[in-house]
Amino acid sequence: MQQRWVYQLRDCPDHEDVETLSKQTGRPRQILARRRRDSDGLTDGYVLQWIDTQVHTAVYSWMQTGNPRQVTDDLLEFLTEVCPDGSTR
Repeated sequence: MQQRWVYQLRDCPDHEDVETLSKQTGRPRQILARRRRDSDGLTDGYVLQWIDTQVHTAVYSWMQTGNPRQVTDDLLEFLTEVCPDGSTR
């Protein structure tokens, strides 16, 4: 039986916290970018804060919003600073 993860997306200013079922079955990624439904192409960037492996929940905190390309570049730069050797927490 495949296990699915629940992603909790938190701390975005002026937006409620969101809980969504992940389409991926592997371990959650360190960073996550997603397109917001209520805007024209703006993307939210999130950073993984903690994982609960027993209930398959990953909690992400908001980092910034903006042009999809810029958000992705900023998140990758952040990940490089946090895990410079390519390892994950």
